Amino acid sequence: MTKTMKNTLVSVLVMAIISVVAVGCLAVANAFFPEYEARLDKKTAALINQICPTGVSDAAAFSDGYYEMATVDKAQLKSLNESLGADKNNKVLAIYDVKKGDFTGYRVVESQAQGYGSNPVIITLTSFDKDNKIGKVIVKQQKENPTGSKNIFTGEYFDKFLEYVAGQKNVSVGDVTATTGATNASSIKGLVNAVNIAASVVDELFGATDPTPQPVTKTKLLNALKKVSSSTSFMSYPIPTDKKKDIFGIYKGDAGDVLVAGRGNGYGGTMGLLVKIDADGKIEQIVIAEHGESIADVPGAGNAFASDFTDEFLTARFAGKTLTDIQAMDNVLNGTTGATLQGTAPAIKQCLVNALGYYPLAQQYVDGIDAVTGGEDA
Repeated sequence: MTKTMKNTLVSVLVMAIISVVAVGCLAVANAFFPEYEARLDKKTAALINQICPTGVSDAAAFSDGYYEMATVDKAQLKSLNESLGADKNNKVLAIYDVKKGDFTGYRVVESQAQGYGSNPVIITLTSFDKDNKIGKVIVKQQKENPTGSKNIFTGEYFDKFLEYVAGQKNVSVGDVTATTGATNASSIKGLVNAVNIAASVVDELFGATDPTPQPVTKTKLLNALKKVSSSTSFMSYPIPTDKKKDIFGIYKGDAGDVLVAGRGNGYGGTMGLLVKIDADGKIEQIVIAEHGESIADVPGAGNAFASDFTDEFLTARFAGKTLTDIQAMDNVLNGTTGATLQGTAPAIKQCLVNALGYYPLAQQYVDGIDAVTGGEDA
């Protein structure tokens, strides 16, 4: 037997041993640390009793049927989690129905999302009223480290968070940061993602099927739209279910122009970029509609880029490029490193590809919705 053959056999044997050990370790880990499974136990009932109070003790609320775990098709829930979640750790775990008391008819959703780094996921319980609007949020698990001095999970900051989310259909990292003054960006991202996927799943499962476009009223989004359009008011169109992971928004201005914002999942969570194109399908202008990037504080993040993450920078960088051009770019932000390269840059590319890819369908989709709902162009 040659020396080369011996070395090859040794290598194969070593790899086989490693594989056996790895499988054994995984089996042991699964046995001692099984995957978390949501259930309506005393702890969960007590937490729900704080956000949907029954007026009775936690023990009575648990034992006397004030709450029930809703029966949801597991395959359907898995599919919704995959289509609506920003990443694999963002998902709905369970839905509970309030059956008695002043909050009868409310739903409480248990969901999870990834916060800082490789810390355990953040788990929340979010209540929804009969119109599927957010009521209150309570944290069931968070083991964030580090959190910083202005921690979103501490008293005054979480109180401001609760004030902001009440009555909303979805929330954004940027708005939560601005409203609360909290600075632990990764934790804010995880908290927002957990609440948003809960809201999205509730809307998909229990929301009324109403395709009617809604006026854009949020100041931040309205200002972003005005940057790329001569219109002064805009209608937001419901995003098709199969496009919710790709499209941040579909809009029509009062001047008749249709605009698309692509969706991506960046270092700071959901990113939405409004893209304006010319008659040849080339990018004319880009405006940031939403982002949670905090790359200036990340070691190795290419900090010089942080100050350049602006509408002007993105427009100058990508103006004149087509969908094919963007798809061919390996790294849309040359010279960046760390989190910027691994998270922000791919998210920007994702947003642009998704927006440009949907544009050929957008006008037809908007016209179809207008025809059904009696819009101005019907």
